[in-house]
Amino acid sequence: MSAGDPQKRPQFDLPKMKGKKNTMGTSYIARHHLSCLAAMTIFVSLRGDAPPTQYESLPSSGSEQPATCKPELRPDDPALLTRETRGYFPKEWTSLGLQCNRHCLPLFSPFEREWYSDALAAAGEPSLASASLSDRTEQEQFRFTWLPTFHHPVVVRVTFDAEGGRLDAVELSGSGGYEPGKIGRQIHRPLQPDELVKIRQASAETMLFEFRSVECGKVGIDGSEWLFEKRDANGYHFGNYWAPEKNRARRTGELMLRLTGWKFRKIY
Repeated sequence: MSAGDPQKRPQFDLPKMKGKKNTMGTSYIARHHLSCLAAMTIFVSLRGDAPPTQYESLPSSGSEQPATCKPELRPDDPALLTRETRGYFPKEWTSLGLQCNRHCLPLFSPFEREWYSDALAAAGEPSLASASLSDRTEQEQFRFTWLPTFHHPVVVRVTFDAEGGRLDAVELSGSGGYEPGKIGRQIHRPLQPDELVKIRQASAETMLFEFRSVECGKVGIDGSEWLFEKRDANGYHFGNYWAPEKNRARRTGELMLRLTGWKFRKIY
């Protein structure tokens, strides 16, 4: 797939609506879910030859495509949209919505954009989305971000290069549902050939980034957010899951965590 070919474009899979906890202890996860009354995603694409302001919806695989809409801003959204998030995720994503019963739900809220960006910034991570637009080299990167509500956030990034590949992983001192904290444990090392094979197979699973169905009325409290990002010659790919169980997202996330060699009290 050529990034410059207008008929073949890098794809973005936007995440379900979630939340985190603020410094006053109120559960943003609960508040966000209860206000939106849904967990949902839609599959959209970013043109490979255009800035991240031009999107188009792609048809769903199987079920009827839900109607799109422009979500209304929540009271704290304008302030969130003015904050610097280092280009981890395009601000334009926040203007996309999906009709769910009588509600127009944001596909990627300003709160999500800040929440995910805060964790990546605290870990000292680069923006794969920005790099994919400015650098069309063959370098490929695959990143997994684990945000468990009550435990330390973990970011694991694999970079494939001419020598094989390397691992860069960071565990933060905070909690995934509160403030991310500072860098705690970290590891940087080359990957072994057998590890490279497993990661390449896992990152090639396009289902990690494909359309998933709308689930109106589904509410989740706390838990964890599993984010997957990939940057390759075709652009930038993104998808997220809410506490996945027994699926490829779960297996891939656990594989990335095992690369660190760290012990975790609980993976959820």
